[in-house]
Amino acid sequence: RSTKHVMVSYCWDQQAVVKRIHGALVDRGYAMWIDVEQMTGSTVDAMALAVENAEAVLIGVSRQYKESTNCRLEAQYAMQREVPTIPLMLADGYRADGWLGMLIGTRMWYGFFGAVCSEEAQFEGKVSELCRDLGSRGMQGQGLSVIMGPAAEDNGGIVQAGVGEDGSAAVSV
Repeated sequence: RSTKHVMVSYCWDQQAVVKRIHGALVDRGYAMWIDVEQMTGSTVDAMALAVENAEAVLIGVSRQYKESTNCRLEAQYAMQREVPTIPLMLADGYRADGWLGMLIGTRMWYGFFGAVCSEEAQFEGKVSELCRDLGSRGMQGQGLSVIMGPAAEDNGGIVQAGVGEDGSAAVSV
């Protein structure tokens, strides 16, 4: 049985920005599943297992994603399994329609295009927003973790967060 993770479902046309988002989330302590690192054996079997072990699936929204059969399989399987999905808009001005438009509906999405990709501070800010949405889903390790982020650095404190065996959480600054 694989460990729980956050899966990234995307079209290869957006691989550069997706790998950057993936790296930023790994740096923040998330266990991530991305095809270029974990895809082995049968593609469909690997994708199904990735969805089944995901605590959340990041959907890389673009026209190319909508047109990809494998992307559609991943997204629809995540919905069928009731795995929470978080849309990442990867194309400026793209408005999802058809099956992808139905999947996203009126939900909030995170835009990773334009200035967010070209300016490091904006990129880091958007990743921080995404992390607030993800919360502890897909976080690596158990017990007490020390997390240093912009909020902790701004007030000079250390944020400590722990998850007990019973699933309870504790945070102290």
